[in-house]
Amino acid sequence: MSVAVTATATLRAFLCAAAVSVACSAAASAQDFTAVEPHIKAAFLFNFLKFVEWPPDVLAAGPITVCIAGSPAVAGSLKTALKEHRPLDHDVVVAPLAAATPAKGCHLVYVADGHEEIARRWLVALQGSTAFSVSDCERFARLGGVANFFVRDGRLRFAVNVDAVRRAGLHISSRMLALAEIVKDDGSQGDLRTSR
Repeated sequence: MSVAVTATATLRAFLCAAAVSVACSAAASAQDFTAVEPHIKAAFLFNFLKFVEWPPDVLAAGPITVCIAGSPAVAGSLKTALKEHRPLDHDVVVAPLAAATPAKGCHLVYVADGHEEIARRWLVALQGSTAFSVSDCERFARLGGVANFFVRDGRLRFAVNVDAVRRAGLHISSRMLALAEIVKDDGSQGDLRTSR
């Protein structure tokens, strides 16, 4: 079996398992991200690591650092997954990140907060970063972040902003993009990354 087929099968199996897990949670709704179990979000983050490529000079210095703001449970679940499996040829470190602080040294930043005001603060803090930024805020990607989670029909899904991907200098596998909702910067309200 080819590497491409194996990678696609892995991503699809992972997303199907996550969808089933969310669907089984009676409290899951588009407005309630707390219903999504931390291990499901951690599984998404784990798989993002497999399908995102950073510029070579960004990874030359050492391990990939996943910075998590606001969810020790997701951080713990991701650490457990990383003990059992290695998604890349690089070591992966999971680190906590304080509220809206510069994400220096972070390759993937997960913001576990669905409030738009908080998302805007993070986007200001992340300006100029090469990090794959993802949040629970449903408009995070449209506001200028790389990705966001959302729940639709009882299933956890994700959106990817191709403008933000380009700005961060990232390459995302076409297999992952095929499973994402593709969005662009929301130009209707100007550059929301710097608005207050």
